[in-house]
Amino acid sequence: MKKERSMVRRVLFVFGAILLCVIVAALVAISLAPSRPPMPEVRMVDGRTVQLAGVTVGQTHTMHSSSPLRNILFQFAPDGFKRQMGPNFNSSFGFRHPGIALWLMFYDPVLKQYVPNAINKLVIVDDHGCELENGSYGVNNDGYHSAQVMHVENFPRDRERLTFRMLSTFTGTNVLGEITIDNPVRRDRENWTAQSLPVMATNGNLTARLNRIAPVMRGNEDMEMFEDGKLSKDWELEDKYYSDPLGNFGSQLCRKETAWKLKLRFVRSARADFPATNVWKVGSVVIPRPGKFIAVVQSNSVAGIPLAVKSFLGSGSFTLVDGVCTSGAPWTNGMSSVFSVTGMRKGGRNITTTTRASFNPMLVVEHEPLHPERKFTARFRHEGKLVGTAEGANSDGTHFYYDLSWQVPPEEMPPANAALEMEIIIQRGIEFEFLVDPKDYKVPVTEL
Repeated sequence: MKKERSMVRRVLFVFGAILLCVIVAALVAISLAPSRPPMPEVRMVDGRTVQLAGVTVGQTHTMHSSSPLRNILFQFAPDGFKRQMGPNFNSSFGFRHPGIALWLMFYDPVLKQYVPNAINKLVIVDDHGCELENGSYGVNNDGYHSAQVMHVENFPRDRERLTFRMLSTFTGTNVLGEITIDNPVRRDRENWTAQSLPVMATNGNLTARLNRIAPVMRGNEDMEMFEDGKLSKDWELEDKYYSDPLGNFGSQLCRKETAWKLKLRFVRSARADFPATNVWKVGSVVIPRPGKFIAVVQSNSVAGIPLAVKSFLGSGSFTLVDGVCTSGAPWTNGMSSVFSVTGMRKGGRNITTTTRASFNPMLVVEHEPLHPERKFTARFRHEGKLVGTAEGANSDGTHFYYDLSWQVPPEEMPPANAALEMEIIIQRGIEFEFLVDPKDYKVPVTEL
């Protein structure tokens, strides 16, 4: 009986010691809280409170805890202490264009917790009366606090302070409140003068003639390309974006500006001829049958870029670990296209597992990131004729997955198990810039 009581006392003592350590550690963390500036707060019309956890600048937005010790303390602290400690975010969000990001936390007093997706839009009105919206957003959570990372590309960058309306289109287009921040990237307006269309620009032996402009999301410009003074059909538009005199760019620009800068990037089409330094003749390959895969395992350097072709996948669903295929199943009716990536740490290193499902065969290649300056293209020929290409990749961070697209009608496709000659091309895009008048875009009647 005495032994049992002694054992209970020991267990209670150990448990009490652990609990005391957690409480003391939390209190230490709380005692350090005054060094953290208080978060601005705004009460919205629906009764919830929004807190500004931070403002970050750039194309990639990151917020990390101040130290590993704080991560541990936050993990074991009770909810009450977590609220006093403040958010413990350890995450990054990347967007296409640089801008500012507002890390907004929404506290619901009814639910007594932080809630995600309280809003989905920020709007700011510029000096012309144009409403500029945030481009995209992400959601972050530390187990207690939840934040929406609202990425804003376009805003009046010459203002010292910025006031955004917070909207939720989930319940109509209600304005829930406003939040004001100091402008962390203030800059002066540039003085641009628009060129009259048509206008020409030259880059090396190439000349681009711009005849008509089109909005970013509503079509292509009317362009002509000349190589060594001769009209050429070997070039295709790879990318474009507009910017304004304040440094804003993307798809949501004010059309009342006096001028926009249009930046275009062209690449040679897959059917064009390329210098030998840009082409790797990989050799003969056979497209795997549905659900099957081939380990290619060839490497080379093309245009200064090291490449390693890992595998060729047939039509179907596959699982790959660090780029190496481990299982596959043929494509069947009812399947959906899937590309997902999960990671875990094992044996001191990160292991990446990728799930891919597609109706199209796919080439798996390891190389450094190429976008936006450079482009990857795989060409497949049968009896000297171009029959397929692989471009436009998904990526797990290290490996890139290129879908094969047939460039011939079904009646001209090569027979199953036919040997195809594969080439890999790396090319650098050619860029042109024009100063254009936003009013030069006329909406065709068919688009109204």
